[in-house]
Amino acid sequence: MPTAQILSLPGVEAPPSGSALPQLARRQSEINLAGLALKLGMADRPSRAIIETVRKLVDRHGFPPPKTPRFRAGKRLTGGQAVHAGSIWWRDPVEQWFDDDLPPGQAALCAVARATATRADLANRARRIAGAVA
Repeated sequence: MPTAQILSLPGVEAPPSGSALPQLARRQSEINLAGLALKLGMADRPSRAIIETVRKLVDRHGFPPPKTPRFRAGKRLTGGQAVHAGSIWWRDPVEQWFDDDLPPGQAALCAVARATATRADLANRARRIAGAVA
């Protein structure tokens, strides 16, 4: 029976191995605090302010709690107190909350903030590329 061989070509990345696919799928189905900061238009704010905002959203506005547990003195924290810098959320409930629960004005502000952050990121990348070429 013939066997297949994968050739490495310069400048071409190999596809993820079978064992990497579940990790890739999991990363795409999760969102961390930095991702929430971008969605909330708070990417330029200190992490402490982002954490406090997300805690209030969880406690007061039905935002989904993080999937990662947080413990203090051996007890599992719930609600907004479960939010910390290393928190991770399932992406689907977060997207559903943003789609359904944001007031129209806040949704528009978040969209503008995301667009601004994207433009800034693209401008930074262009400067780095231009610097590398020069």
